[in-house]
Amino acid sequence: MTAQSSLAELVEQLEPVLKSHGFTFTAEHDAVSSGGPFANGYFVRGPLRIGVIVRGTTLGLPVYELGEYNAGHNDVVRLLGRADDARLQWDPDEYQLLARNGYEPIEAFLVDLSTIVLPALRASQDSLASLLATAHAERLRKFGM
Repeated sequence: MTAQSSLAELVEQLEPVLKSHGFTFTAEHDAVSSGGPFANGYFVRGPLRIGVIVRGTTLGLPVYELGEYNAGHNDVVRLLGRADDARLQWDPDEYQLLARNGYEPIEAFLVDLSTIVLPALRASQDSLASLLATAHAERLRKFGM
């Protein structure tokens, strides 16, 4: 299985949920970097983009982008006050995604999208924009910028 075919499978699983909220998928890269083969793309609705990446055959950290701001999935659920409820978590020590409660990472991401992220987005895209700006500022402070 290639990164591109793994991405296609991921998109097939995510598309029913995200399409029902007005997102369409656009593939971006199918390439090789220092980390090996990867494929990525974005689910897009207006200015909001949800980025997904597969490295080899493994889901990488999803990102949320709006304008100049972006944040990883873990920061979004944390800033929404739902980190304890999230099924998908980023392990910075192992540099990989972990799924809680017996889920596979893709299943965990789907649960988090359906129960945490998309409900917050339905409530207010402006709130999500503010949240992404906060996450961006936190990252800049962390790196002394």
